[in-house]
Amino acid sequence: HSFFRSKPSRHHFLFVRGLQQQQRTTRNDDIAAMTIAEGMYKKFRKHELLFGGDFREEWLHRDFREISRAFGEASESEVTGSAADPDETILPDLLRKEIDGVYSFNAFDDDFVRLFNEEIDNFYDVSERERIPVRRPNSMNNYGVIVNEIGMRPLITSFQQRYLWPLSRRLFPVEASQFGDHHSFIVRYRADEDPGLDMHTDDSDVTFNVCLGDEFTGATLSFCGMFGA
Repeated sequence: HSFFRSKPSRHHFLFVRGLQQQQRTTRNDDIAAMTIAEGMYKKFRKHELLFGGDFREEWLHRDFREISRAFGEASESEVTGSAADPDETILPDLLRKEIDGVYSFNAFDDDFVRLFNEEIDNFYDVSERERIPVRRPNSMNNYGVIVNEIGMRPLITSFQQRYLWPLSRRLFPVEASQFGDHHSFIVRYRADEDPGLDMHTDDSDVTFNVCLGDEFTGATLSFCGMFGA
């Protein structure tokens, strides 16, 4: 639940909703929309390296790199039988447990945030000018973009499988036992557009939520407990 106040500059959130298997039935018109949007935008891309299938380790924040190494070593110890508990090796200020089931950490370095924001801003400009059809990620946000549908699915898949999954399966061993799909998108908040998002539940096994804003005030995130608990 996030509210944006004061300056009218854009404020992006990236959502990567991890799914154990493909839970959505893709209709023929959905496939067509995905193909049209990606195809029309391809020649206008600003940073081509964001559309490949290799998420670079250097794009991770140094905290996430340290967390990733610790969890990777813990996974290897399971095979060798040695003791290496990531809960004991990772400092609390790197991976904070906010409440049960909610963790926070620094995810991306400044260079990746800059590249990603520049690409998304470029897509907004190009899609409006070239009349590229844009499907919104949900019915609550009028200015979001499903990044999977503009050509970034390979990049997000690489990030999910190489870095998110090893972390997620340690924190959520049941929900993240495997990741076979993801629904990845950004939402944009501005004081003169969508100022926030209503309370809701995510259709995912694990949700990864990243603030990509630069200059803003507000932007609180609220969790109200487990649905049905």
